[in-house]
Amino acid sequence: MQKFNLTSPQTQKDIARVSLALLFIAASTLHFISDTELKIIPTFLPWRREALYITGVFELLGGIGLLIPRFQRAAAWGLVALLI
Repeated sequence: MQKFNLTSPQTQKDIARVSLALLFIAASTLHFISDTELKIIPTFLPWRREALYITGVFELLGGIGLLIPRFQRAAAWGLVALLI
């Protein structure tokens, strides 16, 4: 049985990636169940609630994408774009 090495750079990257994925997945749920996120969107913008739901979907997809090796790079860049 192979020993789990926490000091390995790859292990540290994996821990960071999974932690960020879980953070984005958890944060995306707030877009759907709480109105606190809606309060930070300026009232003069049209379709505030729809924009909130759309960003929630993209956060959820980005978080899930970070967990799937094939989509990790695209998900990471998508989340970067979303945060800008």
